[in-house]
Amino acid sequence: LAAAEAHLAARFNKPDAKVIDHYTYCILGDGCMMEGISNEACSLAGHWGLGKLIALYDDNNISIDGHTEISFTEDVAARFEALGWHVQHVKDGNTDFDALRKAVDTAKSVTDKPSLIKVSTLIGYGSPNKADTHDVHG
Repeated sequence: LAAAEAHLAARFNKPDAKVIDHYTYCILGDGCMMEGISNEACSLAGHWGLGKLIALYDDNNISIDGHTEISFTEDVAARFEALGWHVQHVKDGNTDFDALRKAVDTAKSVTDKPSLIKVSTLIGYGSPNKADTHDVHG
């Protein structure tokens, strides 16, 4: 969608009329980051400089199989920086909504590359018996 937005904006926007002028948002989880196809698509988005693409990465360290430490330990932020993305980190995605709003506003100000906002959360936040377990997942 972000690629289509960039193409349509280049084709139809005029100096006095921006017909195509929106952002594309996506939410990614740890499992998404493990998939090879997401890396390929994100590499292309970085290469094309899709500055209106904003991805929110819910980094809760849980996959459907359990804690990610059993199969996924890479530094996702560093990978995305290497792919040409603007990267930010919201350290408390459970309660710090001001930081999340600020990160989205900052991402919108970066126009020459896509943005990844890594949002650290606790899966099942607030659930006394299920928080931080894969039992909450899916």
